[in-house]
Amino acid sequence: MKKLLSIIAIILFSLSVNAQEYKVLMSSGKLHIRGVNEVDIVGYNGNEVIISKLGENGKDCDDEDDDRAKGLREINAAGATDNTGVGLSATQKGNELLLEQISNNNDSRFTIKVPKGVIIFYEHSTHNGDLIRLKNIASEIEIDANYNDIEFENLTGPIALNTVYGDIEGSFNKVSSTNDIAIYSVYGYVDVTIPGSTKADFRLSSSYGQMFTDLNLDVLGSQKKDSKKITGSLNGGGIDFSIKASYDNIYLRKKKS
Repeated sequence: MKKLLSIIAIILFSLSVNAQEYKVLMSSGKLHIRGVNEVDIVGYNGNEVIISKLGENGKDCDDEDDDRAKGLREINAAGATDNTGVGLSATQKGNELLLEQISNNNDSRFTIKVPKGVIIFYEHSTHNGDLIRLKNIASEIEIDANYNDIEFENLTGPIALNTVYGDIEGSFNKVSSTNDIAIYSVYGYVDVTIPGSTKADFRLSSSYGQMFTDLNLDVLGSQKKDSKKITGSLNGGGIDFSIKASYDNIYLRKKKS
């Protein structure tokens, strides 16, 4: 029994030193995430935005820090300062919370848990952008990125995902009957899985790629065979569902039961 308790204590201690956390009370309004290179954004039932920083490859976060910087706060030329203790700047104005990464050279991965009533806007413009993962988000979400790949699972709010040089891949457990969806990559592929029962009007577009599906789309018959755009409906139509991959392929799949 003592040995078991010792093991549990070691595990809990390991978890506490391998993660750093910052919380902001927020159950509505808008969360603006700017320039955070690698992030998981997860919706949950709560009233706080919770930001966690994990060390690279499971390392202790403290091991990654510069010993000479102990007791100091990181700053940048834009005037932002690390007021969270995790390498991000947090600024709250009215009902909007802005989170910014202090340094582009920070390779840590962040997890941001967001209450389901909070609108999410993420933007990233530099080549430091890496994988964005989105999960269980019921509120409105907009992504505007350049070099980030995007993966998603179980999104239901109004959705606008846009990246220039990244791929987009994800699956819907259920597609809302009222919230429109727009997914766009310029130079990457888009691979989307939806339930076969989804009611939607699709607009697919790929100027230099191909388009594939295993769904029984009712395609508008007047379109030319070599058209780079396809307009069609599924199950009689419904929400506006737009997918575009200018220079790569589109894969629209039926979710396996």
